[in-house]
Amino acid sequence: MLVQLGFENLNDVLSEKEKINILMNKAHGLREIVNLVHISDKYKQFNNVYITNLQNSIGYKYDSKTNNFIAVNKSELLDDIIECRMIDIEIFYNNLEEKLEPETAKIVKRFITRMSDENDPLKGLKKEEIKLLLYNSRDKILDKKKEIEI
Repeated sequence: MLVQLGFENLNDVLSEKEKINILMNKAHGLREIVNLVHISDKYKQFNNVYITNLQNSIGYKYDSKTNNFIAVNKSELLDDIIECRMIDIEIFYNNLEEKLEPETAKIVKRFITRMSDENDPLKGLKKEEIKLLLYNSRDKILDKKKEIEI
């Protein structure tokens, strides 16, 4: 059963080891968490978003009310994914900061701060990175979508 974007509650689902691994990836932690949650086979219930085309403005997300994927504005979908996963990263950081090397903790904190600034160019770079990650993984996600429908 798929879970709608924003309702994943990753702090309760992911292991401490997975959370630390995400944080250890520093600025690449966002890519790591999106890959783990929205693409990998480990948490199929969270494979709830995908992008099929780079040329148009449409993305797809699972909607629990209709129990189906619906077309949405791709830019807004990416913003929602980034917002949700950055909240998770911030929660992980707040709970596990003392388990990180001081330099890693400092880099993660700076990453969180920069990603919260709408005018920071890093946010646009990460948005493009997540868009390409989802697009390049579309076949894998769509195959799992077919499995769920059967």
